[in-house]
Amino acid sequence: MRSCLQSLVFFFSLLALTTTAADGTLEQVRSKGELRVGTDIPYGVMEFYDADGNAVGIDMDIGREIANELDVRMTVVPMPFDQLFDALKAKQVDLLISAVTITPERQEEMLFSAPYLDTGLSLAVREGTAGITTTSDLSGKRLGVLSGTTGEAFAQALPNNAAIDIVRYQKNEERLAALASGDIDASIVHFMTQSISGIKTVGLPLQTSYYGVVGRLESN
Repeated sequence: MRSCLQSLVFFFSLLALTTTAADGTLEQVRSKGELRVGTDIPYGVMEFYDADGNAVGIDMDIGREIANELDVRMTVVPMPFDQLFDALKAKQVDLLISAVTITPERQEEMLFSAPYLDTGLSLAVREGTAGITTTSDLSGKRLGVLSGTTGEAFAQALPNNAAIDIVRYQKNEERLAALASGDIDASIVHFMTQSISGIKTVGLPLQTSYYGVVGRLESN
């Protein structure tokens, strides 16, 4: 993990320097002594609150390491995932560190670090569910997705999407709770980010993807 964090610090330095000429991001961060990190909490082991209410997890460790290297404090700015990108472009935060998948479409609008985690999309169902092992089995079913994610985009692009009741959630824990309780039949997840009793993934991974730290492009 340490070598991964060092790599991210290096890439963030390049990222911040490219934005400096346009909007002074790096100077502002150092001047204020604060790095504002946008994130959607909780999301399994990536970001969650500990018993004392502190934001912790893999993403939060990365953010604090970047802040330490810049000799500033990290301020966590929590919000629903589907609000993160607009907040970054509006300069309400300096970076996004929130299990954000790198996609060509997002790279046209935002600047990403090197990948820091190899993940992918999978289909999750309740334990004991019969008849759902692939996306072709979702016709006539209720499928839960997290708004604004690649999982939602994947569901919308399925050949049988017109026959699927796609249910959108802003909070990941609500989505997984709905699956565990039977309110939805299945969900597209990046990976099982936490141990949820009664939930399992089925079939082969649907898609390979990678997470990256996100900053603004010069034009934003």
